[in-house]
Amino acid sequence: MNEQSVSKLLKELDKELSRSESMSRRDRQLLERLLFDIQELLARGKTPAPVDTALLERLREATARFEVSHPNLTSGMAQVIDSLTNLGI
Repeated sequence: MNEQSVSKLLKELDKELSRSESMSRRDRQLLERLLFDIQELLARGKTPAPVDTALLERLREATARFEVSHPNLTSGMAQVIDSLTNLGI
């Protein structure tokens, strides 16, 4: 999977997030920040940085947190994790 595919996944996640009415404001902000940070990472290119590992860990934690309450979101988040890992990020 390439960066364009990851960007497409991020757009789909953003749409799913906007449709989610049962999410708390805090949780919504958490996910919005994650999506923003991933977009910034992709814009920066494949230059590895220590923050990349921390970002992936935050994404994994959010995926686990929302697994039961928002399965559509977590499915997409898991795809993003796999894609970023495959890209070497």
